[in-house]
Amino acid sequence: MSTTTQGHRARSHATGLVIEAWAPSRDDCFEQAVTALVRAFADATSAGPPDPVPFALDPANDEELLVQLLEEVLYLVETLGVVPATTEVVDTEDGGVAGSFDVVPLGQVEVTGAVPKAIARGDLSFAHDGESRWSCRVTVEV
Repeated sequence: MSTTTQGHRARSHATGLVIEAWAPSRDDCFEQAVTALVRAFADATSAGPPDPVPFALDPANDEELLVQLLEEVLYLVETLGVVPATTEVVDTEDGGVAGSFDVVPLGQVEVTGAVPKAIARGDLSFAHDGESRWSCRVTVEV
């Protein structure tokens, strides 16, 4: 992984893509993971003004929260035809996460790849290095 403070990347895998993200905070790491997922199939940087779509995920371990968050993105794409241009994630007092996706219509973005179909639960990680960095990795089925 890169030595920059925060970032993300996606690389090819036998069943789709492996998404990796890193950041100085847990919330920022979740946000970077969403950005990596979206950028794997769409460029939303020049889309029109976004509409906020709130979300709230019940308490779970970090890996499960990551899967649920990314599944929310796939749900938005598949059922509402929108894609997050930006994401805000905050911890909730009960151990979950909440926030909002600023979404734009899929028709306003440049589609750059196949839209992912599912988030795999194997080879999944979300961890803190004990010092200053959170990182995660997940496989996305295309």
